[in-house]
This record gives sequence, C-alpha cells and structure tokens, in this order.
Amino acid sequence: MPYTSEAPPIAAAREVIPFRERKQDIAIALWIFFLVNVIFVTYQADIEQLVIRDPDNFTYPIWPPAYMIDFLHWYFANYDPLLYERPIWYTTIVGIDQVVYGPFYIAALYAFWKGKEWIRNWSIIWASVMLATVTSFSVRRSPGRSRAITCRWCWQRTPAG
Repeated sequence: MPYTSEAPPIAAAREVIPFRERKQDIAIALWIFFLVNVIFVTYQADIEQLVIRDPDNFTYPIWPPAYMIDFLHWYFANYDPLLYERPIWYTTIVGIDQVVYGPFYIAALYAFWKGKEWIRNWSIIWASVMLATVTSFSVRRSPGRSRAITCRWCWQRTPAG
C-alpha cells in the first residue's frame, strides 16, 4: 500500500495592490467624499452662514435642520469663533460654495458613479480652487483657533483636497 500524505494546502501568496492602482476603490472613496460634502458641508453646514446672519439672535429656518444649526453654533463657539462672527469674505466663499461647488459635487457624484472621464479636468480645477480657498482661511493665526487650523490642515491633505 503506497504511502500518501495529506499535507495541508499551501496558501497562495496574496498580492498587495497599492491604493493608487485600485481604481474602483479610489472612485468609491471620492464618491463618499463628494456625497458627504454635498449633503453635510455645502447644503447644511455652509448654508447656515447665509440663512442666519446673527447666531445670537435668530429663529430656526426651514433649512438647515435645527440639530445641525445647534451643532454648528457649538462648534463655532468652541473651536472656530471666526465663523461665529460671520466675516463678509467668508460669507462670500460660502456663496461660491452654494453656487459652484455644490453643483460640482453633484456632477462628480454622477461622473464617478458612472465612470465618466470628463470629470478629470473639472476635478483638477476644483481641487486647485479648493486648495486656494481653504488655505485663505486656514492660515489665520490667533489664540484658540489652532484646533480649527489643524482640522483644515488635515482636510487639505485628503486625496481629493
């Protein structure tokens, strides 16, 4: 009777694929990034700057939701008092966000979901403008604002930012 051994199967070596080569994963990450921006940032957090002129004296508008306004006012008071002051230059940036960036995020969601190539150049333009915009209010230096600067610094280093 011949001797047969039942050796455990040899595990196949797993190929490590760098993130930059996993095109589908990159598209999903960007899609989630744009979805969060269009739902929470542009049309909830940023629009609050336009619909509430005085955060100390206001009535809750129809949009954004009251819970978002309460959270934003808490955040501004504790981490980013400049946004509580409503400077005109920041209100202008928020206006641009509503008119330009919001529609871009919606177009980007569609393009990344469908794999459309036409979004590439628009994404480069968007990233360049966003880098300049975010840098313009990230470099301000004053006591108590270091946490907000750190948050924005990290945001600028995301793959899409």
